Amino acid sequence: MKHKCFPGFFALIALLLICSCRKSDLMVVTSSQISEKLSSIESYYVHATIRKLEALGGGQYNYEFSFWVTTDKDSLTALELPGDLKLTGSLITGSGNITSSFILKKGSVISHKIMTLNEPVSVIGQFSSPGAYMGKPIYANNTFYEQPYNLKKIHVQGTGFADSDGKSFLPWGFNYTNTDQLPLVDYDWYNDSIWEIIKQDIREMKSMDVNIIRIHLQYNRYMTGPNTPNEDALVRLKELVDFAAIYGLYVDITGLGCYFKVDSPVWYDAMSEEDRWATQAVFWGAVARTVNTCKNVFCYNLMNEPVTPSKKTDEWLPGEPFAGYNFVQNITRTPNGRSWITVTHQWISALKPSIRLYDNETMVTVGFIGLGIISRFNDLLDYNSAHIYPETGKIPEAIQFVEDNVTEKPLVIEETGPLSSGFEDMELFITSIEPITSGIISHFQGQTIAELMQSNDFLDIYNRQWYRIFTQDLNPFFNKPEY
Repeated sequence: MKHKCFPGFFALIALLLICSCRKSDLMVVTSSQISEKLSSIESYYVHATIRKLEALGGGQYNYEFSFWVTTDKDSLTALELPGDLKLTGSLITGSGNITSSFILKKGSVISHKIMTLNEPVSVIGQFSSPGAYMGKPIYANNTFYEQPYNLKKIHVQGTGFADSDGKSFLPWGFNYTNTDQLPLVDYDWYNDSIWEIIKQDIREMKSMDVNIIRIHLQYNRYMTGPNTPNEDALVRLKELVDFAAIYGLYVDITGLGCYFKVDSPVWYDAMSEEDRWATQAVFWGAVARTVNTCKNVFCYNLMNEPVTPSKKTDEWLPGEPFAGYNFVQNITRTPNGRSWITVTHQWISALKPSIRLYDNETMVTVGFIGLGIISRFNDLLDYNSAHIYPETGKIPEAIQFVEDNVTEKPLVIEETGPLSSGFEDMELFITSIEPITSGIISHFQGQTIAELMQSNDFLDIYNRQWYRIFTQDLNPFFNKPEY
């Protein structure tokens, strides 16, 4: 992503959450189906929502307009448009009336546009063509008023998730990284230019039809001493979570990161197991205290890929860094004959109460590396999170790992992507596991498909192709009037 300021008119943003329609009720009528029933269609109707997004100052806000078309006032059957449709609407804003056109493209199901306008805003739909579309009358006589996203708290429902209204929720999104411009989200986010990059990245991730982002918090950024949280960092974290909510995104908060060994405090590395777990509990208590009122916090993810050594070691960060990052972390250096199952149970039991002291609602999980049976911790975790990057020639084994970890608790594949396999292998893997999992999260690298289209670099070509596959071809929410 190359940072740029938002103009008055934005590029189209692919969105979600339309009116009060339930995901389970909505249907999409394809172009071929429309052709088959064209003679029976009496008229078309335009439906719309307006989302008030972020405040820009001076009474101005970014607004998101979403339009979809149905037949005979049936708002639950959105059409895949068989031809372009141009809408001309009167926008009634705080500074007067503005006439604006919206193009709904052939083949689209839902169209979005973001504009900067003075509040309050409403829109009255009219048509540049004299009330006709595909040879039939078309109507858009309603006035639609602004409304913000109003995300509901997510909880476990059976082997999946639902919000507090009972609406099912399937997390589909990104681990957030942008290593070209910032090593990690919290690395230099007090810098105004870096903060604006982060906000723009959130907007861009939203534009790719995802509903959740996973962020990674480093221990040393939030703790200035064993018992002393960094309140400035916590304030910034709350600002980030709140900003994500504005754009309708849930947040998977993964903590206790030590991705750069050089940044880990000497006093933290010198701690015993007992003391280290105690300060980690303080970390999570501080995070929960800060964001417990944020309805868009999907989960507290205690650590990225915790492991237990088979024997005593001097290292908290085992192995060599990968691309400069230490992703795996020991939760003890002194197993003393305990298995990783025993140590992990004890560790989760030591940390989770600090969260529940402030937040009894938000789910707790752990992002486990894809080895063994992670569902052994069902008694302590609200759902299971697995990280797995299928290898070419070993796709059946990867699918089997997922199948082996399907239990009565939801299973989210929290990290995956074509790191060790080709696109066809990844498509096979995801289409095979999607029916038995409760969500899939890949990676955002800081650039959109449109930006990557400007480059002939092999890695950029590779990334943009994967984005197309993950956010469009495989994405159950791509171009759909739902989240």
